[in-house]
Amino acid sequence: MSDERTATVLLSPNALALPRPERGGGEPSPTRAAVDARWPAVERLAAVGDAAAAICELEALARAMRAASATEPELRRETLALARRIVYDDLVSVARRHGAPELARAALTRCSAWDEELRSQLEELVAR
Repeated sequence: MSDERTATVLLSPNALALPRPERGGGEPSPTRAAVDARWPAVERLAAVGDAAAAICELEALARAMRAASATEPELRRETLALARRIVYDDLVSVARRHGAPELARAALTRCSAWDEELRSQLEELVAR
């Protein structure tokens, strides 16, 4: 009997085309830098099945993205909120894949305490 495992497919917040530096250099947006710094660990932890650590890393990423978005131009705020929604959905996906719904509920509850912009979505995810 083979040991078949299905991978958790996560959608990086960078899939939304978070702001990149202009041609010729420059610094990436603070939000993109936060994603670039943490996303490899998220993917690695999810791939090896460490749900607790992956959820913790996703929660930390969401917090870093929220803090960074405060320094971004107003024009980008809607896209940045959508990027955080992707992170929250990824957190739920990791929890479902690895049978850890209680970890997801706890993380999303903590996030709803500081992410007032997406609090209603977070509360909906917790209630599921």
